[in-house]
Amino acid sequence: MKKYLWQGLLTFFAFTQLSLIQLAQANEQSDPIIENALAIVGDTEANQKSIQEIAKNYGFYLGENSENLFTLYSEGKRDRVELELIAEEIKARYQKQRLVQEVGLLSYDGSKDNPMLIPLEIIVEFNQTLSEDEIKKLNDEFKVQVKREPLKFTPGQYILTLPAGREGVQELIRLYGETGAVEYAHPNYWKVDQPFETIPFDPLFAEQWHHRNTGQLGGLNDADADTSFAWDYGLGSSNIVIAVFDDGSDINHEDLAPNIFVNPGEIPGNGIDDDGNGFIDDVSGWDFAGNDNDPSPLGTESHGTAVSGVAVARGNNSLGVTGACPQCSWMPLRRVYGGFPDSGRIAAFNYVALMGVEIMNNSWGGGTGGTVSAGLTTAINNARTAGVSIFFAAGNADSNGWCVSSYPSLNSVIAVSSSTNNDIKVTESAWGNCVDILAPSHRGYNPPYNGTKNITTTDRTGNDGYNAASPSGITCPEVEPGDDDYTHCFGGTSSASPFTAGIAGLILSADNSLTPNQVENLIQDTADKIVPSTASYDTDSAFSTTHSYGRVNAWEAVRVVSSAADGKNGTDIFVRDNALDWGNTTGYEGHQNSKVVFESPRSSMAHWVSEDIKVDAPPYQPAPTAATFDAFVDEKPSLAPGDVNRAYVRIRNRGPVPAENVEVKLMWTQFGTALPSLNADFWSQFPDDSLLASNPWTSMVCEGSSQPWCDIDDVPYSGASVAGSAGDTAVIARFEFNAPSYDPALANHYCLLAVTNAANDPVHPISTGIFLADSITPNDNNVTHRNYHNLDTSVAEEGSFRFFVRNPTERVITTWLDLDMHRELQELLQIKTSGFDWNKPFRMKPGEERLVELHIYAQSQKALGLVHIVQKSKDKKGEVVLGGLSIEIKNSELQKQDIQKQKK
Repeated sequence: MKKYLWQGLLTFFAFTQLSLIQLAQANEQSDPIIENALAIVGDTEANQKSIQEIAKNYGFYLGENSENLFTLYSEGKRDRVELELIAEEIKARYQKQRLVQEVGLLSYDGSKDNPMLIPLEIIVEFNQTLSEDEIKKLNDEFKVQVKREPLKFTPGQYILTLPAGREGVQELIRLYGETGAVEYAHPNYWKVDQPFETIPFDPLFAEQWHHRNTGQLGGLNDADADTSFAWDYGLGSSNIVIAVFDDGSDINHEDLAPNIFVNPGEIPGNGIDDDGNGFIDDVSGWDFAGNDNDPSPLGTESHGTAVSGVAVARGNNSLGVTGACPQCSWMPLRRVYGGFPDSGRIAAFNYVALMGVEIMNNSWGGGTGGTVSAGLTTAINNARTAGVSIFFAAGNADSNGWCVSSYPSLNSVIAVSSSTNNDIKVTESAWGNCVDILAPSHRGYNPPYNGTKNITTTDRTGNDGYNAASPSGITCPEVEPGDDDYTHCFGGTSSASPFTAGIAGLILSADNSLTPNQVENLIQDTADKIVPSTASYDTDSAFSTTHSYGRVNAWEAVRVVSSAADGKNGTDIFVRDNALDWGNTTGYEGHQNSKVVFESPRSSMAHWVSEDIKVDAPPYQPAPTAATFDAFVDEKPSLAPGDVNRAYVRIRNRGPVPAENVEVKLMWTQFGTALPSLNADFWSQFPDDSLLASNPWTSMVCEGSSQPWCDIDDVPYSGASVAGSAGDTAVIARFEFNAPSYDPALANHYCLLAVTNAANDPVHPISTGIFLADSITPNDNNVTHRNYHNLDTSVAEEGSFRFFVRNPTERVITTWLDLDMHRELQELLQIKTSGFDWNKPFRMKPGEERLVELHIYAQSQKALGLVHIVQKSKDKKGEVVLGGLSIEIKNSELQKQDIQKQKK
């Protein structure tokens, strides 16, 4: 066939369309046709025996099969033309018998584990400036048939077929591309989408540990998403629609039917497309596999019902289970997990965009190394642009392969991986830079399990479904419920994804003006940093390659945007207390504070090593910006007479609404463990200084003014999701202070305390009734302090540190000091004390201070890390931390050498 050259159009479109065409062609080049092979997608009457018989009749033998996609390999050599003719003959002969749906050439999507069928059909998106006559003229020139005209929401998209034995699909795509008249062209791929799941488990609400973990069946208390606390702000709004694109869903299930979406633009059963959207009687969802308005399950389809229950099962109805968003609306959209064409996927994403759906869950995908076609990528991106938050299960294998080119790798989706009821990442779940969040799911697939329970959710009504009574033949961690309409055995990223989608429903119910980007940022910014010992969260960006931003926390996320109860109404400024603190410090309400280490079992960490306070002694470094603050070298204040030290406080806001009229106060006091009390009039005078004569705290002056605090007009969004990036808009307040002259009776080092207060995010009301700084800091994310010293082993420096041990209370206490550091560091240090012994209790009077000394000798230049001195006491509840300080052991010369090596 001659090459078609369309004069005028080629020149007009050449530059604007080149990148898209190159992308489409690159995709096609990555889909090599397998020689001497065909692929068959079986229909309802197909089984392995019947397909094997078809193969034998045409001189093929049956290879592997995945779901209902079978591979056939020729016993002799066949060229492409012959293979296409055989494929068309098989289809013509066996389609009417319901043995085959489609027959085509065989290719692989990324790896041999992901077979796909290339039919004699292509999906073409024409440029929207073309008229119907121009498109028809072009199609006639290429001698193709139009299988499907454009739908209302895809006005330029055609599905075209070509006869067998001509130039072939790949060549036809190339020819269309050369015209410059199309956005993209690619095969109408038939791929096998696999559900990311483990078979279910977990009883009714008391057993739904992902909402509220009380240690059921060996779990870890509080290893959950705090959804039960998030419901304090509401159970969700029926105006928020969550679409579940999955296999058939039980639309009559007692726990799902009350939430089913009803299209107000359609009159049920009249056979008319009342709302003109291209779908007749789409009253409550659509079946994109059967092309009808009934998304109910066929055959053994059970996945969609279980997925839907995790997201939107009705709550407070005395039945079964509760979904994450128990009063959100539910739109079931059916697909199949066998061979399924791209056109069906594309139509579904276009449909949710057209219908104004807020959230779409997709607990399916190909294997690692798979690809996403240009048409489908465009549809997903368009849905996101239209305001749909799109969630994808990230994958069920200990692999980052899904981050290469599959669905989770797309920037426009939120990819969700899994954690267990012990707050440990599920071993067989995806990781990598494309994973956006972890969410509670199952115990794992293979022993040794790192969890003990799976997820309880809805199951198909009656004897069909996952419930062992069906029977499913799957072993669950516990006995299935007697009610066959529910199961304890669901899990995998198939469960983690709809759970997070339901949390997004709660977020949008609190504030439906949020964009998908804001929803995603909020979910990531409020996550709990589970298992930091193995996750290695980046101190500057909060991200972990293996654990993403951590495990989702519904209460924290919804609280930030809610205007109800003690919600933050869209603004949440915070200053960090330590490397793992990104704002989740609200211990007053019985929640975890910034001292909690999310390990199993739980432990605590220092709350006085702020990441947001830094000091600069003369000669000064360039003033830090949001982009350079983390790299800014924190120094000890100069004690030289006349020297003016500078100090910087970084303020972030993880809410979508800018913080207004922010006041930042920074004070210093003598180095010590428990900090001295704030003066009795501190809060009544804030932000000004105390009027009382005796004050252990000295305020610093805001640079460029004479007042003891800085005024900031506004702090825009600057949460963990953008930390350290070009979009980081954290604001930095600058202070100046003259440290007092050296005094042998004092510690001669300083603790710095920062308090931030915004008009629309003030200091917590409970904080303003407390005067112990060590009680406020870990519980209020508007307050932080920096209480550490450093020992640089690369310079001649005294390894002795004097500090105060204090009793900041108004009662007599028995207290002691504990030493906390990594074992490897302890082996490289020699530590001696003066004035105290480790873990030896002593009594202190109210307000008493005791000056003690610590001597640290590094036995090696490789001795690097933090030495924490923790002051403890006891109360009626047991052992408590009164405060602490830290010594940083570093070697600046070795650090410089490491940086130089990295640059090389």
